[in-house]
Amino acid sequence: MNKLFKSIFIFMLLIWFSFWEYNNFQYFDCIKDWENRVVKILDKYGWWNVDITLLSKAIQLKCNSKYQNNSYDKYVDYNSHLNNKYIVEDIVDNDVNSLISIKNVSDIYKKRSEVISYIWGGDKSQYLKWPFSIEKDIKLDDLFSWYNNIDSIDKITVLMDYNINSISYVFHAKNQKDHLVIFHQWHEPWINWWVVHKESIQTFIDNWFSVLVVSMPLNWTNNNPIVSIPNVWKIRLSFHDQLPYLKNHIKFFLEPLYAIVNYASSLWEYSTINMVWFYGGWWATTMYSAIDDRIKNTYSIAGTYPIDLRYLTTPDWWDNEQWWPDLYKISSYYDLYIMWSYGSGRSQIQILNQYDQCCFWWLRYQKYETKISEIISKLGSGWFKVLLDSNYKAHWISKYVLEKIIDDIEK
Repeated sequence: MNKLFKSIFIFMLLIWFSFWEYNNFQYFDCIKDWENRVVKILDKYGWWNVDITLLSKAIQLKCNSKYQNNSYDKYVDYNSHLNNKYIVEDIVDNDVNSLISIKNVSDIYKKRSEVISYIWGGDKSQYLKWPFSIEKDIKLDDLFSWYNNIDSIDKITVLMDYNINSISYVFHAKNQKDHLVIFHQWHEPWINWWVVHKESIQTFIDNWFSVLVVSMPLNWTNNNPIVSIPNVWKIRLSFHDQLPYLKNHIKFFLEPLYAIVNYASSLWEYSTINMVWFYGGWWATTMYSAIDDRIKNTYSIAGTYPIDLRYLTTPDWWDNEQWWPDLYKISSYYDLYIMWSYGSGRSQIQILNQYDQCCFWWLRYQKYETKISEIISKLGSGWFKVLLDSNYKAHWISKYVLEKIIDDIEK
């Protein structure tokens, strides 16, 4: 019975999340219609024989396709958003130059050191961090049964303070090339990422890249430990907005990456380590690539924007790590973009969906793209670019973007 209630709860959360994310009444009607059909399917085949996550995703995609095939603009009028004074007034016309403190190469190293010191509280042990355990050649069970062209899979576990772990999986492609792609997933703890991101992950595997898949802390295969917080409570950590109760909470997003990159760069022979991250993962892309120049090519998809360019009335302000005051008083996003891009053989492509249904939409990047590119050019090493996807009208990764990323890695 408990299993039945849990399945119903997860299913309803996913439907509710769909409503919340797309914020569109026509989309609600579409979901309601398909929800009735889903109930009939569940009644016929039983809850235990249906992948709830996959089914919910199918509903989202079905309703998405309705928008894309029938004049999306009649459902989401971005011009009306831009004419809405309550949205427009969120943005203050700042001088970008005044928000950039990096003027030369020495400023980059100084700023990077300051950011690292804040994240780890002055503890430099992250440089020596190593996975807690590595299981090689794990079997292709139901979790990975729909993937093809895989030679082997490794499971990497990183253990951190408060007994918080991070579990990653490495897909070694058959006839693999010497490029590693770190694919970071987003925040929703109840979603089966191996299903939802299959197309993206499989595309890299089919192009003979090894893919290392990382989840956000407390999500999916990662644990949810019980911790005692002085003067507050004993609580099970279930979602990332609880992390600020812990000391140096930002590190829990980035420490697994240090351990993984330490391991990968020491034992595997890859010519480049690249990062492709989506949704909440694009924040980690920005931050981690800014503080570790071993990452050569980074591709953040559907985000980010600097804090001063975020609309308060949209999901631009989700996730506390994206706006945590003490961190961004040390380094603005503009400085992070410079640190992210600078270095021999390094490049950063920020990929934005112009008609994104969630967040970070429209053309706000035009306020800083040229300036950041000019600074990188003057510093004499590295590359920064914004790639705008104006044809894909969703908060997702298009085939066009995947092709562009693969071409760029192989260039």
